[in-house]
Amino acid sequence: MVVERTSSEIKAALKEAGLEVYRTTESAVHIAERPRENLIMDSNVCLRTDLTVVFVARAERATFPHDGDAALFARVRDHLSAATEAGFTETEAYVTDVTAPSDASLLLDRWYQVRFEKQTPSFETAIATVRAALELDKIAKR
Repeated sequence: MVVERTSSEIKAALKEAGLEVYRTTESAVHIAERPRENLIMDSNVCLRTDLTVVFVARAERATFPHDGDAALFARVRDHLSAATEAGFTETEAYVTDVTAPSDASLLLDRWYQVRFEKQTPSFETAIATVRAALELDKIAKR
């Protein structure tokens, strides 16, 4: 049986473990990732109140302009095969349009995203799993 934790408890445990929190909602705490050595932050990893670790990975159409939709999703799955082997399960696949900030009608790219999840039994295991998810390269490369 999974014991629910509050997002406040999870946030405190993550901070105590030295992880940086990006955003907290009622049902999850999103962990900050710094893809570059500056102040830019992203959050593709979160820990839900049921101690499930979730992350999202993607392939970008701009990187693979000649691939079809199925091939782009396959690139993400192939790229993250180590996560599947580590017990993460794919729970959703979807497309996100990336538009220009100043003109929503201008399509800049299309991201083919796959969500992976792994249920953990304790805070200790959850934090170790969050750290493992943070180490993954979540963008398929050429």
